[in-house]
Amino acid sequence: MKKLTTLLLLAASTITFAGNNAAGVRLKTNLSGSAIAGITPNGHVEYRQDDKNRNRFTVEVENVNLPVGTVLTVHVLQGTTEVAISPSQITLVADLDERGNRGGELELEAEHGATVPDLSKGTFTIQVNNGATTILTGALHK
Repeated sequence: MKKLTTLLLLAASTITFAGNNAAGVRLKTNLSGSAIAGITPNGHVEYRQDDKNRNRFTVEVENVNLPVGTVLTVHVLQGTTEVAISPSQITLVADLDERGNRGGELELEAEHGATVPDLSKGTFTIQVNNGATTILTGALHK
Protein backbone atom coordinates (compact mmCIF):
# COMPACT_ATOMS: atom_id res chain seq x y z
CA MET A 1 0.00 0.00 0.00
CA LYS A 2 2.89 2.37 0.80
CA LYS A 3 4.36 1.89 -2.71
CA LEU A 4 0.95 2.56 -4.31
CA THR A 5 0.48 5.73 -2.26
CA THR A 6 3.96 6.96 -3.21
CA LEU A 7 3.29 6.17 -6.86
CA LEU A 8 -0.01 8.06 -6.79
CA LEU A 9 1.64 11.07 -5.13
CA LEU A 10 4.38 11.11 -7.77
CA ALA A 11 1.83 10.90 -10.57
CA ALA A 12 -0.23 13.71 -9.08
CA SER A 13 2.82 15.96 -8.76
CA THR A 14 3.23 16.14 -12.55
CA ILE A 15 -0.31 17.28 -13.37
CA THR A 16 -0.78 20.75 -14.81
CA PHE A 17 -3.68 22.64 -13.25
CA ALA A 18 -5.60 24.98 -15.49
CA GLY A 19 -8.52 27.03 -14.30
CA ASN A 20 -10.54 29.51 -16.31
CA ASN A 21 -13.60 31.20 -14.93
CA ALA A 22 -15.11 34.64 -14.43
CA ALA A 23 -12.41 35.39 -11.86
CA GLY A 24 -9.60 34.89 -14.42
CA VAL A 25 -7.06 32.23 -15.37
CA ARG A 26 -4.74 30.18 -13.16
CA LEU A 27 -2.14 27.80 -14.58
CA LYS A 28 0.31 25.80 -12.51
CA THR A 29 2.95 23.15 -13.20
CA ASN A 30 5.97 21.52 -11.60
CA LEU A 31 9.59 21.91 -12.65
CA SER A 32 11.97 18.97 -12.67
CA GLY A 33 15.61 18.38 -13.47
CA SER A 34 18.55 16.05 -13.10
CA ALA A 35 20.51 15.65 -9.88
CA ILE A 36 23.35 18.06 -9.21
CA ALA A 37 26.06 16.29 -7.16
CA GLY A 38 23.51 13.80 -5.80
CA ILE A 39 20.68 16.24 -5.01
CA THR A 40 17.69 16.54 -7.35
CA PRO A 41 16.34 20.08 -7.78
CA ASN A 42 12.64 20.78 -8.13
CA GLY A 43 10.26 23.69 -8.31
CA HIS A 44 6.97 24.99 -9.57
CA VAL A 45 5.53 27.69 -11.79
CA GLU A 46 2.28 29.56 -11.42
CA TYR A 47 0.67 32.02 -13.82
CA ARG A 48 -2.41 34.04 -12.93
CA GLN A 49 -4.50 36.47 -14.90
CA ASP A 50 -7.30 38.18 -13.01
CA ASP A 51 -10.63 39.41 -14.36
CA LYS A 52 -9.00 42.75 -15.26
CA ASN A 53 -6.29 41.00 -17.38
CA ARG A 54 -3.55 41.74 -14.84
CA ASN A 55 -0.84 39.07 -15.04
CA ARG A 56 1.29 37.50 -12.32
CA PHE A 57 4.04 34.93 -12.92
CA THR A 58 5.88 33.07 -10.14
CA VAL A 59 8.77 30.58 -10.37
CA GLU A 60 10.04 28.89 -7.21
CA VAL A 61 13.03 26.52 -7.09
CA GLU A 62 14.23 24.24 -4.27
CA ASN A 63 17.02 21.75 -3.57
CA VAL A 64 19.38 23.37 -6.07
CA ASN A 65 22.82 22.05 -5.15
CA LEU A 66 24.76 25.12 -6.24
CA PRO A 67 26.46 27.75 -4.06
CA VAL A 68 24.42 30.39 -2.25
CA GLY A 69 24.47 33.53 -4.39
CA THR A 70 24.37 31.67 -7.70
CA VAL A 71 22.21 33.60 -10.17
CA LEU A 72 19.82 31.48 -12.25
CA THR A 73 17.91 32.79 -15.26
CA VAL A 74 14.32 31.97 -16.11
CA HIS A 75 13.37 31.54 -19.77
CA VAL A 76 9.85 31.27 -21.18
CA LEU A 77 9.67 29.68 -24.62
CA GLN A 78 6.76 29.25 -27.00
CA GLY A 79 8.09 26.68 -29.43
CA THR A 80 11.61 27.94 -30.16
CA THR A 81 10.76 31.62 -29.62
CA GLU A 82 11.72 33.18 -26.29
CA VAL A 83 9.01 35.28 -24.68
CA ALA A 84 10.29 38.33 -22.79
CA ILE A 85 9.95 38.52 -19.02
CA SER A 86 11.65 41.06 -16.80
CA PRO A 87 13.29 40.66 -14.42
CA SER A 88 14.32 37.10 -15.21
CA GLN A 89 16.77 36.11 -12.48
CA ILE A 90 16.65 34.10 -9.28
CA THR A 91 19.47 34.37 -6.74
CA LEU A 92 19.91 31.23 -4.64
CA VAL A 93 19.64 31.57 -0.88
CA ALA A 94 20.10 29.03 1.91
CA ASP A 95 16.86 27.69 3.33
CA LEU A 96 17.77 26.88 6.93
CA ASP A 97 14.36 25.30 7.59
CA GLU A 98 15.12 22.76 4.86
CA ARG A 99 18.48 21.57 6.25
CA GLY A 100 20.59 24.05 4.27
CA ASN A 101 19.09 23.35 0.86
CA ARG A 102 19.26 26.21 -1.61
CA GLY A 103 16.33 27.78 -3.37
CA GLY A 104 14.86 31.00 -4.58
CA GLU A 105 11.82 32.67 -6.06
CA LEU A 106 10.98 34.99 -8.93
CA GLU A 107 7.63 36.76 -8.63
CA LEU A 108 6.54 39.13 -11.39
CA GLU A 109 3.42 41.29 -11.31
CA ALA A 110 2.52 43.43 -14.31
CA GLU A 111 0.68 45.95 -12.15
CA HIS A 112 3.98 46.63 -10.32
CA GLY A 113 5.95 47.29 -13.52
CA ALA A 114 7.29 43.82 -14.38
CA THR A 115 7.16 42.48 -17.92
CA VAL A 116 4.71 39.58 -17.70
CA PRO A 117 3.47 38.13 -21.00
CA ASP A 118 0.00 36.69 -21.49
CA LEU A 119 0.53 32.97 -20.92
CA SER A 120 -3.19 32.16 -20.80
CA LYS A 121 -3.29 30.71 -24.32
CA GLY A 122 -0.90 28.20 -25.86
CA THR A 123 1.87 25.98 -24.56
CA PHE A 124 4.99 27.41 -22.97
CA THR A 125 8.20 25.74 -21.84
CA ILE A 126 9.71 27.19 -18.69
CA GLN A 127 13.47 26.70 -18.23
CA VAL A 128 15.65 27.63 -15.28
CA ASN A 129 19.28 27.88 -16.33
CA ASN A 130 22.64 28.11 -14.64
CA GLY A 131 24.56 29.86 -17.41
CA ALA A 132 23.98 27.83 -20.57
CA THR A 133 22.92 24.71 -18.63
CA THR A 134 19.21 24.03 -18.08
CA ILE A 135 18.76 22.66 -14.56
CA LEU A 136 14.93 22.68 -14.36
CA THR A 137 12.18 22.56 -16.95
CA GLY A 138 8.42 22.25 -17.18
CA ALA A 139 5.50 22.89 -19.55
CA LEU A 140 2.74 25.36 -18.87
CA HIS A 141 -0.39 25.05 -20.98
CA LYS A 142 -4.07 25.65 -20.90
